[in-house]
Amino acid sequence: MLQHVVLFRFPVELSESEVDEMRSQLAAFVTEIEPVQTVRFGPTLMPDWARGYQFLLYMELTDWDGLQTYLSHPAHGVFGKWTVDRGCEPVAFDYDIEQATLRPS
Repeated sequence: MLQHVVLFRFPVELSESEVDEMRSQLAAFVTEIEPVQTVRFGPTLMPDWARGYQFLLYMELTDWDGLQTYLSHPAHGVFGKWTVDRGCEPVAFDYDIEQATLRPS
């Protein structure tokens, strides 16, 4: 398994309908893109600590090939354009879930 984490920073606050649209697009990834196993999305609870990033996307994918499938999928392209059209500055981080990954006991 692989984790894909993205932080989103928009220059202006999104409207409630835009947040709903964002959430809807992301929720569809689980059914539209086979390697996507889990999608979690939400706003920060502590804006003062988030350095301007308003939202986090957490995904679990099958493996590295699954990540590549996701990144090249048309649904990802549509979502990426949607964020760019709103001036978003995303930061992404990907890593393998393996024995060496720290997990709380």
